[in-house]
Amino acid sequence: RNTNSPPRSAFPVSAPSPGVTISRYELIRDGAKVAEIRQADFEKNRLGSMTGVSAHLEVIGSSAASLASSTRSLDEIAADGYGYTRIDLYWSGDIEPTRDAPFRWERFDSAIDRAHARVPKVIAKPTYSPHWSRPAGTTDKTPPSDLDEYAEFVEAAVMRYGSNCSIAKYRTNPVTLWEMWNEPNLKNFWQDEITGQPNPERYAEMLLRAYPRMKAQ
Repeated sequence: RNTNSPPRSAFPVSAPSPGVTISRYELIRDGAKVAEIRQADFEKNRLGSMTGVSAHLEVIGSSAASLASSTRSLDEIAADGYGYTRIDLYWSGDIEPTRDAPFRWERFDSAIDRAHARVPKVIAKPTYSPHWSRPAGTTDKTPPSDLDEYAEFVEAAVMRYGSNCSIAKYRTNPVTLWEMWNEPNLKNFWQDEITGQPNPERYAEMLLRAYPRMKAQ
């Protein structure tokens, strides 16, 4: 909270009132101060690429209005000094609509290009299962029956956007940060095909399949 204003439970999200100078923030938990950070350090850390924003640019449409809206969002992220933004690579979407179909990266190329033009680093998150990879009657939050198919998709994504890719613009500013799946600890985003609940063992097995393919690129 701003120590020059009444106690609050979180950092302020808007500019201080005219004439108010913020000198430090305090983190309050159960009425007690548990941490403190000076304003100068807070700004230094933000500008030093310590934080980021998930902008969901990949779900923005291709219309002029949609692109303008996403550009404004990126401009705001950049103006606030954030060093990262996250892009979801929806395997469940139109990247691989049928098994062994050619990958369709165009929508995600556009999102990553626009992010790289304004924010230093992109975090890529390959996530969710296409209908052909999972049991009938399940959602895209159910992992694929064959985890190697997910690993192959991750490998293809790293080959396109990673350090050793064949596309010059991504080789110059590659994606080096990868997040496997979205919040697999929550049943809203990981639904085991038997229990419908998160399954840490299954997720760990997915990582074991995908990690060597990523590092090989």
